[in-house]
Amino acid sequence: MQKGKKFLHGDYALAGALKFAGSVPQVVHSYDMNCQYCRKIKAYLKACFPNLNISILKYVIPKWHTSTHRDECQFLHSLYYTPGVGNLDGEAPERNWSQLGPLSMSTREMNLAHRHKILEDHMNDINFSNLVAHGASADLLSYLMLVP
Repeated sequence: MQKGKKFLHGDYALAGALKFAGSVPQVVHSYDMNCQYCRKIKAYLKACFPNLNISILKYVIPKWHTSTHRDECQFLHSLYYTPGVGNLDGEAPERNWSQLGPLSMSTREMNLAHRHKILEDHMNDINFSNLVAHGASADLLSYLMLVP
């Protein structure tokens, strides 16, 4: 990745998500450095994607990371004070690192399509294991076993 362009791909993905948000009233963007990130991303999105509705973006800090921030950051970006998010903790992307991290050694030499397929298979297995562990209904589990 180019120096100084660390967020370029993520910023573009965020712009794409906003483009197709339609009539969604709020898009919650959870990132552990959002107190700093949101200052620059607003200007960037306005300059590069002037037709996007960025007013629906709400920048939050995941609950586990909130305590390491200053008081004003905690108040402005905490999920505890964000209306409409329910009991969201914002940590979902980090939960599977321990299971997906070791795959980097196996997928390092693969081409993009093969790597994508391997990661997708492992994530599907994690999701299915979570369904089973949380007591999904027998009907749902039998349906999932039959659908490729």
